[in-house]
Amino acid sequence: MRLPTSPPTGENGQAPKCAEGQPPSYLLAGNPFRYLLGNTPKVYPLSTQSERHIAASIAAHESWAHTPDRSARTANARAALMQKFEDQVDPDGTLPPDERARRAEHARKAYFQRLALKSAKARRLRADANALDADVEAVIRDANVA
Repeated sequence: MRLPTSPPTGENGQAPKCAEGQPPSYLLAGNPFRYLLGNTPKVYPLSTQSERHIAASIAAHESWAHTPDRSARTANARAALMQKFEDQVDPDGTLPPDERARRAEHARKAYFQRLALKSAKARRLRADANALDADVEAVIRDANVA
């Protein structure tokens, strides 16, 4: 969901009026941070990346806390991802639906196995780098002792 970058304008080109000390309604309606704003009289800008990350995390947790059916909420995303794989294996739409679904499932499995392989490689490289750092620190410590 994209947040508005500027206030909406009315018929006369002016921003809508809001109650004294209250945030404008466009900041509340559909805003993922609305649970943070609540009845707060002032909206404080989040100045650091860390604060924005924490606020986004809080908003995500609040949003999932108010979601009764997690599966239904993510159904469109799952369908879109499967459609991506179906388009990949049958760009012209000439295959029968069952064959297209079978091939798309294999394409999906290959995609996620490729991700797992990249992840394992990254973990191994990180572990090797940490071991090398420990070796360097040991050499430096031994050099300072002697």
